[in-house]
Amino acid sequence: MLLDQFGIVGLLAYLRSADREKDIYTLALGTDLTALGLNLNSNENLYHSFLSPFSDASCRLQDIDFPVPTDYIINFQIKDKLAPIDLSRYHEDTLFYLFYMNGGDLIQLQAAAALFDHDWRYHTEKRIWLTKVPGLEPHQKEATFERGIYTVFDVSQWRKVQMEMSIEYNKLAEKPQLAQYLLPQQQQQQQQSQATLSSFLQQQLQQQAYSSSSANSGLSSLSANPNQTRSY
Repeated sequence: MLLDQFGIVGLLAYLRSADREKDIYTLALGTDLTALGLNLNSNENLYHSFLSPFSDASCRLQDIDFPVPTDYIINFQIKDKLAPIDLSRYHEDTLFYLFYMNGGDLIQLQAAAALFDHDWRYHTEKRIWLTKVPGLEPHQKEATFERGIYTVFDVSQWRKVQMEMSIEYNKLAEKPQLAQYLLPQQQQQQQQSQATLSSFLQQQLQQQAYSSSSANSGLSSLSANPNQTRSY
């Protein structure tokens, strides 16, 4: 019986068994990468559609990084011209989608605030959204908690289910205050707009200065050559 199977003795026994069992030879001794016909000195990806050594399929097209022409990247060109999104007009299913698909983004906070307006509350410990069942009062209600049947949004099934549970009031999140997030963003956008306007005005002044200098040089040449004829 091998007692030190994870030590040097175990490794030696594994290497010996690799000589007898060809299936584990590669796992025991590894693979020589230079024998695969790949240029290991290349600065680019060796195999563009390679996903993982544990995957049987290649990368999908949406998983591969492709260089996108700058003409197609229009987000920074039109984002200031788009009307603000009014999430109060959206259905709860759409709000849940925006909340779970935009983690760490401002739109996640906006979706959370809209769900609060729809009488949903977020449980910080269980990480679920819940709301009261219309017309159904809690079985037990105390100063710090209540117990009853609530409607819970189940992310794994992506549907609303009813569940009996106890809710401690201090475990419910407060409604996000969007003002403290929107104000710095608006200030940043104003600064960017002012910087863009200043750059545009500077270019206009440079063009005017260039035009004036060109006109003055033309007048100077005409003054130096009064007999020069002009053609139109």
